[in-house]
Amino acid sequence: MKVALLTLAVTLGRFSRTMADNHGDDPHSYCVGGANGPSERPLLDLTEAYAPLRVPEQIYPDENGLTEVTLLYGLKDYNGPSFSSILRGFNGGAPGPTIHAVPGGKVKVKLVNCFENPIGSEHVNKYQKPNATNLHTHGPHVGGRVPGDNVFRQANPGELLDYEYDILSNHMPGTFWYHPHIHGSTALQVGQGAAGMLIIDDPEDYEIPDQIKDMEQIQLVFQHMDLDILRDASMISGDDVTDWRTKNFEITNKTTDLTNLMLVNMQFLPKLTMTAGKWYRWRMVVSSIRAALGFISQSGNCEFKLLAKDGMYINDAPRDVEAVLLASGNRADVAVRCNEPGMEKIDTTFVDLLCRITF
Repeated sequence: MKVALLTLAVTLGRFSRTMADNHGDDPHSYCVGGANGPSERPLLDLTEAYAPLRVPEQIYPDENGLTEVTLLYGLKDYNGPSFSSILRGFNGGAPGPTIHAVPGGKVKVKLVNCFENPIGSEHVNKYQKPNATNLHTHGPHVGGRVPGDNVFRQANPGELLDYEYDILSNHMPGTFWYHPHIHGSTALQVGQGAAGMLIIDDPEDYEIPDQIKDMEQIQLVFQHMDLDILRDASMISGDDVTDWRTKNFEITNKTTDLTNLMLVNMQFLPKLTMTAGKWYRWRMVVSSIRAALGFISQSGNCEFKLLAKDGMYINDAPRDVEAVLLASGNRADVAVRCNEPGMEKIDTTFVDLLCRITF
């Protein structure tokens, strides 16, 4: 017996390369053809609603607990439900690949800026530097010194940065995420899908019930894409890729006329198929600078049990909850079971943290 759930949008990370590729330290050798030429840009076609939920590429550690991944910061052509444009992001997709780690392990990331253009305008405490980037791991307890999680580092076009994150042996497993954190450009880059999930997996001997450990997992990156924010950030920062109005941009309204969207992995209203009566573990991240969301089972057919918040198991898990509530940057792991076959529609209530509420 199956039950199909309709939730909000998702996309697949593509073209991930591991650091085992033999490129040396020449950034151009990673970025064949550069990031800007239309013949080199991958196409992300996510116009349709109710398409099957897509899953990001998964990057796992080796037998020694070492996870290695190369993230290529570049451009992709995007056809969305209400407009088409060119997006920045990692490895030709959105969200980026899901990076897995283990307690006591290490994560090595080579971040390559495939842009050829100038970094853009530079301002103090305003939108700036659209073509420069870096990487921030959001949530895990890792060091902030180079080559760790230092948000003051900057990869300009044609440059690369190497990051290394040592995961403590007693680090709690959980759901985290990564994204650029250039001062003045975070809103522009994260707001168009330059982000991905980071999961510290449960060790085999970790003391959680087998029912939770063995649950089938579903990864949901809730991506806030607000055309007004993108237009402001582009104009002030001197973005030469698109102004989100006329240059490399078109309003299409193919599926909806909404331009302030809460997507899931960049997909509009995807369809998630689940077996009736079976528990699933939803790992969720809100990729947004200011939006919050909440949802319930509108028919009452589905149950929610909270397992973890912001990467930490709660003491009374599994806790019955009637609604799932998430603010900007929040993560939650929720066990979900729908009991009767049929179609369940789960709409999110989108709350703008500047006090505007839309449905």
